[in-house]
Amino acid sequence: MSRINFKAILDEVVPLNEIKTTSQFHIANIVSTVELLDFGETVSLESLSLLYNGVIKYQPKLFAAAILRVKDLVSVTTCLIYRNGKLVVVGAKSYYHAVMVCQMYRQMIEKAVGVYKQKQNGCLCNSNLIGRTLFKNWNVRNIIANDTLQFKPNLKRLIEIIPEISNWNPDLFPGLILNVWLSPKRKCHCIVKKNDGTCTCCVRALVFDSKKFIITGSKTVQAAMKARHIIIELFDEESLQDHSVYDQSLNNFQKRKQKILEAAEIEFTGGIKQEPKREDTAIDKILKGIKFVHEQINEEDMSLEPLQKAKKYNQIENIKLLSSFILENSP
Repeated sequence: MSRINFKAILDEVVPLNEIKTTSQFHIANIVSTVELLDFGETVSLESLSLLYNGVIKYQPKLFAAAILRVKDLVSVTTCLIYRNGKLVVVGAKSYYHAVMVCQMYRQMIEKAVGVYKQKQNGCLCNSNLIGRTLFKNWNVRNIIANDTLQFKPNLKRLIEIIPEISNWNPDLFPGLILNVWLSPKRKCHCIVKKNDGTCTCCVRALVFDSKKFIITGSKTVQAAMKARHIIIELFDEESLQDHSVYDQSLNNFQKRKQKILEAAEIEFTGGIKQEPKREDTAIDKILKGIKFVHEQINEEDMSLEPLQKAKKYNQIENIKLLSSFILENSP
């Protein structure tokens, strides 16, 4: 049996910090839901707000759910806890991370001591939910991902070619809304439709003229990856690429800013206010006379810097005093 040359194998391995990937596909948020209790049982949200005071927010008059926010090693996740035991978790970065944070919130809810009914006799008692919670109907509701195109997209050309699945109004929102069909529309037999008429066979993408695009509406990572592949192949076409040097986004920004100024009659904080031209004041006339005399003085240490500072703070008395001193010492 021949010996294995481990050194030759390790020399061919590229370190992780030197691997450069061209793809910038990134999952920004995964929204998942899960049910912890059977029908008829409830969670004591008041006990949770007392136990986790500082990381939980519960205002029943404003919102029915308690908002619990926890930071782990991956990201900061937010959980909406409803009284019927349903959880909505937002902020997970991967499929397994979503499962992990749901289990973490489940354990936190179980430790809260409150008034619950006993399963044996139905009497009220002061206890917790350890051993009584379930983990059923867990699923992913939405995956939000983003990526970058290689070329600047021509959104105006795209809205002209496929207006039935795209919507773009740059005066209201700079991004183009694009419906990406993962499978042919004629083969869709989904019973459950969304409010906008689409279904699970279609996801939505926001494409910006800065080469960025955001994918939302998918329920699996594979669907988000497929939508990304379709969008990249769509903008690989030469007619949908904008190679112009002039930045249209800056022009659109200036138009939107001007429209807001005309409609609201407010001053834009990011602009530079131009001061109107004014006639020369008495201070300016004095300074002009001093400069003329100063040019005739041969002393090298003579300077007009004190006069400029006095003009800045509108100190006319100091200007008169300094000017009289200069005129007395002039030849």
